[in-house]
Amino acid sequence: MLESSDDEVIEEVTTDVEPGPFKVWCPTPQAQSCFSVCLLPTEKLCAKMCGCMYSLRVI
Repeated sequence: MLESSDDEVIEEVTTDVEPGPFKVWCPTPQAQSCFSVCLLPTEKLCAKMCGCMYSLRVI
């Protein structure tokens, strides 16, 4: 079981999610699989829960 410590405050959840300015990197196939089936409201939360790295792309 993966543990999740949500100590961040979620400012706002938007419904118009673009395939956009973010990058998710998962270190293992298990983490990638976890992220792929994650049902949390944002990809950032999924990445954190599954042990993946989530970062904004700098343009």
